[in-house]
Amino acid sequence: MSNVAIIDARMGVCKSKPKPRKSLLSETQRESLSTMFRPVNAGKPAITKHTVIVKWREILTEYLLNLFTEYLFKTDDIVELEDLEAFYYNMVEGPTENRALIIMSMLGTDRNIHPQTLRKYIVNLLQTYMNILKKSNIEAYTSWTQGDVVCDKDLNTLADYCMKEIIYSESGNLEINELEKWLVVCSFLREAFESIMHQLCNMDVGELKPTLPVADGKTSTLRLPLVLLLSHLTRLYTKRVWRLLYDSWTDPHSWVILQMSILNQGPNLVIIEESGGFVFGGFASQSWKINTGFYGDNGCFLFRLRPDMFVCTSSSVNKHYQYLFDGKGMFPKGLAFGGFLNYFGLFLNPDFGPGQVSDTCDTFSDYEPLSEEKNFYFTRIEVWGIGEPGPKRSNESNKISFDPYVADAKRSMTAPEDLTQSFQESDRWNFV
Repeated sequence: MSNVAIIDARMGVCKSKPKPRKSLLSETQRESLSTMFRPVNAGKPAITKHTVIVKWREILTEYLLNLFTEYLFKTDDIVELEDLEAFYYNMVEGPTENRALIIMSMLGTDRNIHPQTLRKYIVNLLQTYMNILKKSNIEAYTSWTQGDVVCDKDLNTLADYCMKEIIYSESGNLEINELEKWLVVCSFLREAFESIMHQLCNMDVGELKPTLPVADGKTSTLRLPLVLLLSHLTRLYTKRVWRLLYDSWTDPHSWVILQMSILNQGPNLVIIEESGGFVFGGFASQSWKINTGFYGDNGCFLFRLRPDMFVCTSSSVNKHYQYLFDGKGMFPKGLAFGGFLNYFGLFLNPDFGPGQVSDTCDTFSDYEPLSEEKNFYFTRIEVWGIGEPGPKRSNESNKISFDPYVADAKRSMTAPEDLTQSFQESDRWNFV
């Protein structure tokens, strides 16, 4: 009987432990795995614990190295190649239930995992993935780090974000059923974990995921690992290189310059750092254009990165995703995401005065104010072009699209309740 089964029966997690079948992995996968350990193991059929430690220490943190090897070598100091095949299969390609049972056996006590234990596990996974990126994608890695340092505080913030969807038992711990659900829901961490397992088992699967873009710009408010999450959330839009379109630290505080820098540049991220230390912003799925009404689509979202992290995705209640206007008349001048005219979810003032966040915003689900202050003062604004720019047009900055229906709203420009009622009474509020 193999030392490592599909699920480790000796841990009391499963009653049976069938011998791994050769069909678990393809011949190419088996050869890749064998190649990784053959030189170190001097051609011996059995693989020693020391051999695995030597190879995996180059990749894993010490915590994960101990965790994985203690699981694999629970009863003996040697394993067969089939044992490592089974470990890879169940952690990557097998049913989610298999992975949940193995993680539970590694982290749990009495079939429960304490939140702090899980948090430590996640932080170490993130640290490991950062190390892999550093070795395999040095260009992208160094473009987002200062002094080759990944902030531990940001790692912990990201770990807390990954745990937000977990439902704990009455005892405050994580049980097996909820662990399995969470492993499915948290796609960001699942991708990072699978990339780690590919590295551990010498599997060539192409590009690492989550994908880390290259920053075509200087120092940024964004840094690892937070940029990695934004890349994952915008993966349907993002390109390999992110272009810094505007940075208030290096570009003039001119609305005309900001506007000219971001118009027709494709999907983009607006990042704001305010005087209280909060970092937040919005993702615009479409190019910015000067318009008296809203546009964009349900790919847009709002987010906060510091001091804590959350994401507000589309609620589909309305289509008030993006707004940019700098013309004449009674329409608000500025850049905004969500909400209604003069009651936006996030608003940037064209004179670079105080920006605004609203208490509520029906455009985005689970919305909460991005800043503690309703009227905030920015210390830095960045706009990153992350997708394919739109076709170049002449005199783009002078073109204004006017929505004739928006005139009906003038009478209630400053009353969000009236605007809401107007929206419900007529579909003329659906700016597209």
